[in-house]
Amino acid sequence: MTERQWFLGNIGGISLFGTFLLLSFLTFGNRVIILMTETIGFLTLTLAGITLYYIRNHKKWLMISIIAFLTPWLIFSIGYEIGITESTNSYWIWFVLFYLGTIAAFVLMKKSYLKIEGLYKLFPVFFIFFNSMLFIYMAVLNFWWFLPV
Repeated sequence: MTERQWFLGNIGGISLFGTFLLLSFLTFGNRVIILMTETIGFLTLTLAGITLYYIRNHKKWLMISIIAFLTPWLIFSIGYEIGITESTNSYWIWFVLFYLGTIAAFVLMKKSYLKIEGLYKLFPVFFIFFNSMLFIYMAVLNFWWFLPV
């Protein structure tokens, strides 16, 4: 495959992930749509990792921002699938892992924003925005679970 095909495959994968993520919100958590979103996200994360190996120029920073964007969503989906709730023992460990992954993702997306040129510079900006919404949701959930009954 050419470098352009790898690059466009990643752009298509992240667009498909975003579409299915929006669709899962619109269907109020339909189990099938959520599973498809998780599968597409994992495949896109894998494709970005493979593409990072093959692309060695300045476009690799877009792949790094895609990986950084999908990592907190992967941690979130793992917690969702194993059923972490307020009554789960030691659920705070998952929150710490989520917070560390999200902060590392923010740092990498900020760094990739400075390295990407042209129109693709908007991708890390939108990634930071969507990960910020996830971060705020998880912080509120974490705070809510720590409230005394």
